Amino acid sequence: MTALSGRAAGQQAGALPGGRAERRAERTVLRRLRIAVRVVFAELLCRCLLWWQARSMVKGTVIAESLQIGAELRIAGLRLTRLSRQDFSKSVTAAQPAVWTIVDFEGRR
Repeated sequence: MTALSGRAAGQQAGALPGGRAERRAERTVLRRLRIAVRVVFAELLCRCLLWWQARSMVKGTVIAESLQIGAELRIAGLRLTRLSRQDFSKSVTAAQPAVWTIVDFEGRR
C-alpha cells in the first residue's frame, strides 16, 4: 500500500495501520485516569485519617480548686497544654476562692 492509497482509504498521514493509534490513545487515557483515581483516593484517605485523629483526641479544662482534697487525675498519655491562674475576685461569692487555677489538657482516647 502506498502513502497515496492509504490517504485515499481514509487513513491520516503518520497513523498506525489497523487502529493501533486509537488503541494506544485509549490506553494512555485509561492509564492517566487510573493515576487520577489513585491521587483522589490517597487524598480522601489522608482527609479521613486526619478527621479520625482529631475525633480520637480528648480535650478539656479542669479548675484545680474544684477538685476534692486528695483527688488525683491520672490518665495515660494525657498532656498539659496550659496552666494559668486567674483572678475572679470581682465576680465570686464569699464561699468561692478569689483566684482560680485553670488546667487545660489533651490526650488520646
